[in-house]
Amino acid sequence: MSRVRSSTVGGERPRPASYIEASKPGLLDELPPGPLSGRDIPDDEEEDDEDAEPVPLSAKSKLQRYGGMDDLSDMIAHRPTKEELISRNILKDDKVSPRLQAAQEELKKKKLEDLLNSKIEKRAPVTALVEHNILHDPNVAPSLHAAQESLKRHQIEDGLTKTLRERPTVEQLVEKDIIKAVDAPAV
Repeated sequence: MSRVRSSTVGGERPRPASYIEASKPGLLDELPPGPLSGRDIPDDEEEDDEDAEPVPLSAKSKLQRYGGMDDLSDMIAHRPTKEELISRNILKDDKVSPRLQAAQEELKKKKLEDLLNSKIEKRAPVTALVEHNILHDPNVAPSLHAAQESLKRHQIEDGLTKTLRERPTVEQLVEKDIIKAVDAPAV
């Protein structure tokens, strides 16, 4: 552990070797990637700037891993404006006091709750939705819905095929005076 002079009473305070002074320009650029020990930084440099805040050495490797200071500068330069953050409900509107903001939020929640409750009361019952083929029959397992629909469709097809096979011919309809011979199509 290296020693750094501080402005506090008592002189020196111990500082872990995994910290460096953040205010030294270009110091992060000179460091190789990976964790460093305090032995890599000369003690005379540590004493130059007494009031600087320490920065973990891993910050250098994190900056290199995520693209460095240039990307950080770009991200800061292209961050969203305050108005965009307010419109996306990330920030609250600062034109209203916090107490009123809380009341507004509570009022919005109550209005939405009332609206949803009224819509739930007005919705059609499940039996009506099943009759109009909007919902499947709740008494049938979901894995069997496709098979049930297929069975219904085949029953309807079979019924129509049987009805078409057994329908009377044009001559039979003329004999029974259901249609007239003049109206009968030419066969």
